[in-house]
Amino acid sequence: MQQREWVSSGLAATAGSGHLPQEAASPHRNLALSGLRRLARRRPLLVAMTIAACHATAAAGEPMVGCYPCDSLVQRYWRDPETPWQEQDPTTLLRDHGFGWLRVGVTTQSHPQLSQTGDWATLPWQPGYWSCREVAERVLADAAHAGMRLYLFFFLSDTAAHGGRQMPPEAWKNADLLQTCQLLERHCSETVAYFRGRGLDIEVYEVGNEIERGICGFRPDERVPRPAQVDQLRDLQWMRHNIWTPEALLLMAAIRGIKQADPEGRIVLHIATRPSPEDPLVIGFFEAMVEAGVPFDYAGLSLYPWVGYPSAPPKDDWRADLEAWVAGLAQLGKPGVICEYSYPHHPVTAEPGTVVSALPGYPFSVEGQAAWVRDFLRWCRAHPAVAGSLYFYPDYAWRAEDPAASTQGLFLAQDGRLVPAPALLEFQGPPGTRER
Repeated sequence: MQQREWVSSGLAATAGSGHLPQEAASPHRNLALSGLRRLARRRPLLVAMTIAACHATAAAGEPMVGCYPCDSLVQRYWRDPETPWQEQDPTTLLRDHGFGWLRVGVTTQSHPQLSQTGDWATLPWQPGYWSCREVAERVLADAAHAGMRLYLFFFLSDTAAHGGRQMPPEAWKNADLLQTCQLLERHCSETVAYFRGRGLDIEVYEVGNEIERGICGFRPDERVPRPAQVDQLRDLQWMRHNIWTPEALLLMAAIRGIKQADPEGRIVLHIATRPSPEDPLVIGFFEAMVEAGVPFDYAGLSLYPWVGYPSAPPKDDWRADLEAWVAGLAQLGKPGVICEYSYPHHPVTAEPGTVVSALPGYPFSVEGQAAWVRDFLRWCRAHPAVAGSLYFYPDYAWRAEDPAASTQGLFLAQDGRLVPAPALLEFQGPPGTRER
């Protein structure tokens, strides 16, 4: 229950639909449109397809404004005495502050005893419960009951997987590539069928989490030997031949499984990002997936612009890399989704191998967090090739007496009460619910 899995590789590797007023977004929209106009002169059909895809989803109630909470729900279900969430329902509170979508992760683990027990607090906590199928089911059901729309992502592992760790489930560790394809197809098909059989209307499926360097152990220096001279961040030819070609087969198998159970489900492929000049994988990965024929609808990115590396520190202009990535995705005909992002409201201690820096104009303070979230949401809302964004772990509740606690959440714990951080108020707007 105390397990705080950091799913973003921003710190782990190497290291509602709230709608904003159009007039507030117009400066950013002009910048976005000018970039796409330049692209349209070179690749008019693909850019038109990308914008049309975003317009189609917008007409259906999008762009998606959502989030990925996790520990608050588990702590509430097990009535953790140390959590401030016992008296408040996270899904309802997030919905009321403008989040229309809930992103929920699921591992390959299943613990049927949870389905057979009404009060989970009567069961001793087990680490394997974290994001298992039954816990994911309950989170999805709570979100659906609150009127939120559902977005499921597969860890494709029996524990958390992210840009810095993509271990196969223990039961799969000796499977070869073909066998792993078969296991993935069955796992995804059975999981989606399980949720749909319980009346859960999941609209979007994310296949893996931060998968730019492989999944299920088929990664450089793991199941795939890497020559010492190969730079896996820049040698796109080696990555394409040794990592992305087999990964495309794995992803296509997983997507086949999803589509068997839900033919209408929309598919996201989600990668971690690094600041330029260490970002060739961003577009390189998606180019390889498109050329391999992997069927997906959205290109997903993690964005932690305040985190970088000694060789690629954070950029003063957080929009620069993001604009370039979204423009590159538009050339491939893929709308972008920011699957994970956050910004701290108090100073952050850098993880080993990383560099952390407050961006100019956005100090690590509650005011700085609110300002960055406001500008980021405006940018997303304005950009014609961005289909949505999902905040990472908004349910972190920072306490002054525990300064080492994560500071990227959208709540403050004061005198045993939950207080919304100013950034949370930036999301307020009508919840984006609709019939599928």
